[in-house]
Amino acid sequence: MEHLVDIAGQFKKFDEERIVMSGKLSEHSDRIEKLEQEVFKTS
Repeated sequence: MEHLVDIAGQFKKFDEERIVMSGKLSEHSDRIEKLEQEVFKTS
């Protein structure tokens, strides 16, 4: 049973890390888009 609890904890940690990384990726994508608009003068 303890092994199952450990695995569940690892999945939860992985999910939390994925959420954090997803937010960072979104922020970077927004920043890149703004820079591209400025450099290439797109709308």
